[in-house]
Amino acid sequence: MAPRYLLLPLMLTTAACSDPIEGRWRGEAEVPCGQGLSDRVDFEVTSDLDGSGGLCSCTFSFTVDPRGGDTYRFDIDFDGPCLADDGKYDCDLKRDGEKLDCNTLGEFDYVEE
Repeated sequence: MAPRYLLLPLMLTTAACSDPIEGRWRGEAEVPCGQGLSDRVDFEVTSDLDGSGGLCSCTFSFTVDPRGGDTYRFDIDFDGPCLADDGKYDCDLKRDGEKLDCNTLGEFDYVEE
């Protein structure tokens, strides 16, 4: 058995290895929902790189596939009255993990909890 002083750095390194995409994200731009209402896209990526979110009456679930570097591919299934199609969308992590640029889907800011 390894001495305790050797195990502590290993345990700290393992615990700190979460993916930078993990967490809650919110759209930068408000989107009209109809009848004078608007909303922002809000979603969460879990530690297993799955997630879900919503906007107005639209909900969606997804899986995330790291593509290398700071690029991620979201495989999204939309449900409800959504203005986007199910599919795979590439997103780039920017500004030290504080912004996610998903091209046609928009830009999202990391939400501190």
